[in-house]
Amino acid sequence: MRREVRILLWILAAFLLLSVLVTPALWFYPPMVLLYYGWPLVLLAMVWGILDAAYHRDSVWREADQNKIVWVIVQFIPLVGTMAYYILVHRMLLEAESRVRRS
Repeated sequence: MRREVRILLWILAAFLLLSVLVTPALWFYPPMVLLYYGWPLVLLAMVWGILDAAYHRDSVWREADQNKIVWVIVQFIPLVGTMAYYILVHRMLLEAESRVRRS
């Protein structure tokens, strides 16, 4: 994933998180705020994970001995799939990326 895309996703995530933290301080009801703002955060995490998985080259996936298509599809399971990807596979992909030459 390009640096600009990551920066944009971090800014968007920070904006959504900040709105969740500031709204209760303004005397809004916190559970309603979490319900209202929670789904965009879950969707943002899913999109972030899917894009991250899709941007890794096929040679990196082969080096990590993982299946790209399966992990992109698994991330359509809200939150659980994305968490599984980041916990189980993401670090292996980063290590494999450092071993694979750029072509």
